[in-house]
This record gives sequence, C-alpha cells and structure tokens, in this order.
Amino acid sequence: MPGTRTMQCESCKRREPHRKLTKDEQQGLKRTGEKHPDTFWVCTGPLDGGECRTLRTGFNSMPFGPPPRKLA
Repeated sequence: MPGTRTMQCESCKRREPHRKLTKDEQQGLKRTGEKHPDTFWVCTGPLDGGECRTLRTGFNSMPFGPPPRKLA
C-alpha cells in the first residue's frame, strides 16, 4: 500500500507497519499545537485487540518523549 513503511514502534516494541496520517488526522494533531503534522506516521500494528496508533516521525521513534503519544 502506498504511504506505508515498516518502522520500530515504541509501544509494540518491534518493527510494525506505519502509515501517513490522513488530512483529518493531521488537522486534529495541528489543533494540539503541532506545527508540522504532515511529518508524522501512525503505527497500524495490532495491540490489545485493536490498532496501536502510536505516533512517530520518519526519523524519531519518540518525538514527544516518554511515554509514546497515541493518535486520538
């Protein structure tokens, strides 16, 4: 699928597929004060019976510092 990449997830503690945020998700992140929401990826790996949804950038697995931040 275009826009996906396998990267390390700090919540899953393993390499999982990540996808770019949708425009709506980017807008939601922008409302929290994030200036560059288009640089974020969200983990789509399985976690607790659902999707993990931990945020990261392409270069930094924990851009918000511990603990990892989840997409609302």
